[in-house]
Amino acid sequence: KMGFAVARAALRRGADVTLISGPSSQCPPQGADFMPVETADGMRNAVLKRFPNAAAVIMTSAVADFAPAVSVKSKIRKTDAMTLNLKKTPDILKELGRKKGRRILIGFAAEAGRNVMSAKDKLKNKNLDLIVLNDVTAQGSGFDADTNIVTIISKKGEVKDYPLMQKDEVADNILDRLLQLQPQRRRL
Repeated sequence: KMGFAVARAALRRGADVTLISGPSSQCPPQGADFMPVETADGMRNAVLKRFPNAAAVIMTSAVADFAPAVSVKSKIRKTDAMTLNLKKTPDILKELGRKKGRRILIGFAAEAGRNVMSAKDKLKNKNLDLIVLNDVTAQGSGFDADTNIVTIISKKGEVKDYPLMQKDEVADNILDRLLQLQPQRRRL
């Protein structure tokens, strides 16, 4: 829901928007170039395809850290026991951070609790300009909620807490912060 809110907010401000999303019940906003994906690898491929032409990337997706090592096309029959082997998925945001150049890169840190230190570590390790920390366990927050409670942390170490608000309002606050990073842009 958060990614769709950011896309809507950016479109309202006149931006060219590419929305890359995993499976969702949300309808893509009119005017966005919508690229649906099914897997972490699909997300990575779509993001890397569009990245060279992007001025800014706001990565709201909570992409799975692990995926099955082997996938099967047919039904797996019941057995007494089964072992599921997992493999690490690529860290898309970290890869973008290595290639970012002059682009603005904003990520999200979905945490159980308001763990500012963990979010600051992610901000630094992934070479982000901003990170949006959201406590997915807080009342009114999380993936399925229409509202969110966030803390936006900048590369300069500025930490700003935002109260519970609609995700569309959170999106506008993120875009306002993005514009502060690029003052020569008058709108977005």
